[in-house]
Amino acid sequence: MHPHKIVSGVCLLTVAAMLCLAGGCSDEKTTASPSNTGSLTDPEFIQVQDQVNIFLDSAQNYFAEGFENIYKAPVDTENVINNYGPMGPTDTATFGYYDGWYVVYISRNNAYTASVLVDSVQYQDNGEVIEDPSGLDYLHFIRKWDFVFKNTNVSHVNLSAYLNLEYSGLDQSVAAINGTKDVFVKWVYVSNDSTVEAQYDMDVTVNDVNISRVPNYPWSSGCPTSGNIEIDINQSYLLSNEDGKTMRVRNWVVSVTFDDGQASVSVSSEGKTWSYTRTVCVPPSN
Repeated sequence: MHPHKIVSGVCLLTVAAMLCLAGGCSDEKTTASPSNTGSLTDPEFIQVQDQVNIFLDSAQNYFAEGFENIYKAPVDTENVINNYGPMGPTDTATFGYYDGWYVVYISRNNAYTASVLVDSVQYQDNGEVIEDPSGLDYLHFIRKWDFVFKNTNVSHVNLSAYLNLEYSGLDQSVAAINGTKDVFVKWVYVSNDSTVEAQYDMDVTVNDVNISRVPNYPWSSGCPTSGNIEIDINQSYLLSNEDGKTMRVRNWVVSVTFDDGQASVSVSSEGKTWSYTRTVCVPPSN
């Protein structure tokens, strides 16, 4: 079990510019396109595309981290500390095995940030819970983490996420992953005369994402060869300055289909649809 690396990935300066486009900071008017196909240069779409791409680029790591629990199950608290170290004087690491679940709790706290990560893993064979992962055909991986930046007077990012994935077919040549991921991201950009808060509330559903077994380290890649991911995004921007507050709220629906590491992405909002492809990974050869 390894902690997820938190990536900001978005330039907050562009958020203020986008708010001007959405909220009327200029007297210039544009004519709406009669087409239902959205422009890939639409500044509001670009902000959401950034979030989708961050998720896609990290999806392989999320999937692989679940698989890693087959080979690197913790055995005691000292083992956990070594895996997550170094630990600071105010940090906490605990480990336990409760009712068929391996549970790891990591808390980090310093002058600038605070974070908590909780991993829970269960192994099964033919529907029966087993303590030793050798011979498993199913793995249940749950991860919850929170990251908070303490100084709210400067630009910062906070993150909260919950990952719940089930891995089946681990005794076969192809494993299937199903489950959910809920993510809440808040970016705050602070300048001398204004503040911008950008929030993304993302509900992700993972549907039969397939990973192929490879020799020696069977599930090491985490690269999806097929399957589908659906993402519902609630997006909001709040611009605060001397003129008051300007709020922009928008909902987006994202569908992602994998084909040997290629992601075909469809994004829909307010009657328009944007489509593009992105290479997520390259499946290892057998």
